[in-house]
Order: sequence, then structure tokens, then C-alpha cells
Amino acid sequence: MRQVITINLHNNAYQLEDEGFRALQDYLSTAEQQLAGNPDCTEILADLEQAIAEKCDAYLSAHKNVVTAAEVARILREMGPVTAADSASQDATNTSEPATGRQPDDAAQPRPQTHTRRLFRLEEGKLWGGVCTGLAAYLGIDVVWVRVVWVLFTLFTGVWLLVYIAALFIVPLAQTTAERAQAHGAPFNAQDLVDGAREHYAKARQKYSEYRSQFAQSKSSARRWKRDFEQWQRLSHRKLADALPRPSLGARVAGALLLPFFAIVSAALFVAVGSALVLLVTGTAVQHWGWSVAGVPLWLPVLALLLAYGLIALPVGAGRRMALHYANGGQRYGWADMWSGIIWLGTVALLLWGLHEAVPELRQLFEQWLLQLRVEDAITTVML
Repeated sequence: MRQVITINLHNNAYQLEDEGFRALQDYLSTAEQQLAGNPDCTEILADLEQAIAEKCDAYLSAHKNVVTAAEVARILREMGPVTAADSASQDATNTSEPATGRQPDDAAQPRPQTHTRRLFRLEEGKLWGGVCTGLAAYLGIDVVWVRVVWVLFTLFTGVWLLVYIAALFIVPLAQTTAERAQAHGAPFNAQDLVDGAREHYAKARQKYSEYRSQFAQSKSSARRWKRDFEQWQRLSHRKLADALPRPSLGARVAGALLLPFFAIVSAALFVAVGSALVLLVTGTAVQHWGWSVAGVPLWLPVLALLLAYGLIALPVGAGRRMALHYANGGQRYGWADMWSGIIWLGTVALLLWGLHEAVPELRQLFEQWLLQLRVEDAITTVML
């Protein structure tokens, strides 16, 4: 009589003899230690458990529900030792197969292991869904011939296109190394898992390195383009300034006299349009001015106001830039820019104060906003 232990292997319950359980536990513990530095350690161990579970299923039947210690030892021999990437070439004697205390006899032999092929969809070399690559692996022929035959059948019958689409949903995709090996009818062991994971990790690192290199090259190109554009812009302005004649004293005086006019007009346009937009968006103009027409959406007068502002501000802005050019003596920047900015800001402040005093609607809106800010500030203070 031997003790039997129930374990959870790949989310399935299996009954193992006590010695077999200890052997499997030691094997998986050794595998986890060997793969401690592998970034895909969790995935490899999960695939390893799945492969062991499938091999255990080969020893179970309707009249046998316990995997013996000898059968576990045979499964672990088939899986082979798990070695890290830096010790893959070491002697296979460093195996985690433990002594089971008894030799396997002929009665404990499993059902014949023929490495039965299964039909999977394979991603390696696929052009669309991997059906042809999986069928070629299942039949053991070149995938080119499978594709040629499938295309010919589709052209002459048209039904095989529907068969292909159905196969995309019916045939499972080989997601693990064990399933890919089973699709080719090849034996599978633990080292295949480690090698596949190492290859996957190497490809991922290579792709990441290529991405970083391409990103660095694009950043360098962008900086070079920006530097060349700024240099071209400076040269263009310098050539344009050299090509134009220097303004005369009279032109400079005229520019200095016209500059305040254009600055004041620009500021007045800005304040007028801004105030009108505020009144329109808040609905104050609808309530007090009665401009609205039934059925006219709000965006229509807003768009008309912005278009009118653009048409008027365009010549005003051109005149202001011309006045700045002459006032600065043909230079791009000068004292006139600072003087124009002071006049513009002062005009905006004066007009806003005048509208606040002359237009009750704007004054009411300003007081509401101020009260709302005070209430929010008080609420924030209380919460803190």
C-alpha cells in the first residue's frame, strides 16, 4: 500500500504516489531556481506544467487514475533537465531526476508514445491566419504546396475560401512551445521551452534596440531640421533687410507717429470682439439686446463675428507691422516694439475698465465670476 497525494497541475487535479510527488516537486523547484534570472520564468514554468500534465494523461484511463512514482520518473526523464541560458551546454548528468526507490517494470509501461500530430494554426511563417502553415506541419510537406493547392481550389470552386474562414475559428492557435512541437509531431522537452523563451527574449531585445535606434535617429533628424530651418529663417530675414533700403528720417518719424494709432485700433478691436463673444456665449446678448432670430443657432453669429474681426484686423495688423519696421529704422526688433506693447496693454486695460463701468451686463458677469471664485476659495479652505 502506497500513499497517494492529489496535486493541482496546470489547473487540473492529478493523483500521484508520494515518491512521485516529491520527485516532481524537486524537479519543478530546481527548474524555478535555474530560471530565476529568466524574464519569462513564469511563462516557462506554466508551459512546463502543461507539458507534464499532458504526459500524465497518457498514463491515465477509465480504470487507472493514479500516476505511479515510476511513471513520474519516466516523465521527468522525457522532459529532461532544466538548465539556465549560461549552462545549457553542461553535462546532462546535472539532472533533477530523483531516485524513486523502485525500478520501472514492464507492467508500468505507458501507452505507446508515437508523438501524435495535432492540427494547430501556426504563426511562424504565416501570411494571414496560419491555417496553411499548420496544415503543412500536420501533413509534413512544404507550406508553399498547401497554399498553391488552396488557391487553385478557391479559384475553381470558391468554396475553399469559406473553408479557410471557418478554419480560422475552428482550428486552435498553437500558443505554447509544447503545442508547436505537437503540431510538427516532434518530441518535446524542457530545454525546448528554455530555448524558445531565450530566442523570444533575444528577438524582443533586438526589436527594442532597433526601436530606440530609430527613435534616436528621428529625434536627431528633427533637431537638425529645426536648426536648419531657424538658420534659413535668420538668413532670409537678414537678406530681406539688406535688400530693402534703409528708411529715411521722414519715414522713421511717420512710422513712430502712426504706431500709436495702429496699436490703439488693434487693442480696441480685441476688446470689442472679446466682449461681444462673452456676451454671446453667456446668453446676455440674447436676454438684453434682443439680437437673436428664431431658429438661428448660436455658432452662426459667433462665426460671423470672428470672420469680421479677421477681415478688419488683417489690414490693421499689416499697418502696425509696417509702422514698426519704419520706426525701428528697418531693423526686425527695436525700441518701437516695447513702446507699441505698452500702448496696446494700456489701451486694453482702459477699455476694459470703461466697459465695466458703462455696460451693466459685463459688470454683472464680472461680479458673478468674482463671487464664484471667492466661494470656491472658501470651500477649498474649509476642506483643507
